[in-house]
Amino acid sequence: MFKRVLVTLDGSGFSQAVLPEAAKLVLGTGAEIHLLTVAEEPKATAAYSQEEPLTTGVPAPGGIVRIKAAQTVETTTQAVDRFTEELGDFLADNAELFKRGGTRYQIAVRFGDPAAEIVRYAEEEKVDLVMMATHGHTGLARIVSGSVASRVVESGVCPVILVRPAGLKDG
Repeated sequence: MFKRVLVTLDGSGFSQAVLPEAAKLVLGTGAEIHLLTVAEEPKATAAYSQEEPLTTGVPAPGGIVRIKAAQTVETTTQAVDRFTEELGDFLADNAELFKRGGTRYQIAVRFGDPAAEIVRYAEEEKVDLVMMATHGHTGLARIVSGSVASRVVESGVCPVILVRPAGLKDG
């Protein structure tokens, strides 16, 4: 049977459809669940003083207008730390189902390309199975948005179970 099962969540209601299926699969097996979410890396944010005109500090007709540097509200490191904490809380909330069932679990937050990070995590943690929900995109929508699920399956890193959430149209 499976010893380590990776369950991916992207924050959508559809992705959470995988949780009860994963809980049923591992119940009483002693398997460990790894909950993973992958997000785009946040950037630093800056604020401009309400008292300073936005045109200061940029080349202007007839010369350069001197400006004060924008006040940094949050550095990239601070933004990454904040996102990591908030996404970790999201995963911990979703881990309650496993906690109640006595299933051991770990949570992880990564930043970058979702498919690449899922495959990398699966390799690093030597997971036996990846479980994820499909968003049900077909045709042009799948080509335009790409399919994280299909890229993970195609990687061959380990077996993948795709859960189709209720409410998706067939087609």
